[in-house]
Amino acid sequence: MKNDDCSSPAFRQAHPIWLSGRQTQVNITAGFTCSFSGRSPAELRLTAASIYRVFLNGTFLFHGPARSALGDHRVDVLPLPAALLGQENVVAIEVVNFYVNNFYVPKQPAFLCAEVCRGDQVLCATGRAAGALYGDERLLEKGRRLCQTIRAFSFDGEWFRDQALRRDGVLIPGGEATEVCQYYAFFFRVADRARHPQLYHRLLDEFSPASRAAGAHPQITPANAFIGNYLRLELLSQAGRSRQIMEEIKTFFAPMAALTGTLWEHMGPCASCDHGFASHAACSLIRDVLGLRRTGANSLLLHIPDLPLEHCRVVLPLPEGPLEVAGRRSGSAVSPRICLPRGYTIQIAADPCLTVVRKELLPC
Repeated sequence: MKNDDCSSPAFRQAHPIWLSGRQTQVNITAGFTCSFSGRSPAELRLTAASIYRVFLNGTFLFHGPARSALGDHRVDVLPLPAALLGQENVVAIEVVNFYVNNFYVPKQPAFLCAEVCRGDQVLCATGRAAGALYGDERLLEKGRRLCQTIRAFSFDGEWFRDQALRRDGVLIPGGEATEVCQYYAFFFRVADRARHPQLYHRLLDEFSPASRAAGAHPQITPANAFIGNYLRLELLSQAGRSRQIMEEIKTFFAPMAALTGTLWEHMGPCASCDHGFASHAACSLIRDVLGLRRTGANSLLLHIPDLPLEHCRVVLPLPEGPLEVAGRRSGSAVSPRICLPRGYTIQIAADPCLTVVRKELLPC
């Protein structure tokens, strides 16, 4: 077990939760559970007020958190022992909050903030899609009202505006509209194809690097590499535009790689020129150009898209061993070759215009 300093960004997706309206109730105990699949190494990050106990598949694992001052919450990082992991796993967390003055823990409102991670993947997290996660219609309704409010204040019938100013008690939408604001709206489902079809197709077809270079929509501030161009790739992925993703990734990132051998924080070499978030380009290549997706803890889908690639190959380091996917194309015939780690399964499909003529599945 290790303890993270509070200044570090300990949680990737988790947000604090508690029983509604009972944060300051005296001597209350609450239980929380989450489930995930697979025997691969994972870790639990959590903190709480006042005291928690953790169980993995029915076995007591740990108690905490480390004592700290009022308003200061240290985060415990617990490796989940491989000996206790099965194909299906349940983490149970019991939290008690006293909310009384004492000589052990501060008197403070109750909460739990926790997430289970496997590498870069967050398997479960408190407060993530809270309404759906807990079947809480109140939270779902709150989310719907928030989206409606944003649409009412921000969308002017053509664009989503970035900000609003309060003047004499009245909220006035701002005048600026940026490219990244439109992507945020679709990424967080404030906007969608059904409600905003004109904006949706305009973003797909008129905001490509070539279109912007030709002067399309000069009144809209262009997106930067982080985070606008990555959100654009996500929008293209949802639309199934693999060919466009491949071309735009080359336009966005090939000049960076050619100049420095790295990918940058901005579109120009003016800040970090070896930026971690830029690795999302590789995720897009694997998912949308190669066609490889995870469908479960140890199950994969390779859906080969119709792209002008004669051959491709990727090797992914997984905890269970390397995963290698390669393929060749001749005309409409494709021949994938896959080396799977032990315990993994894969389904293979292709776009309707392609035919899988030969496939090799090998153990790695």
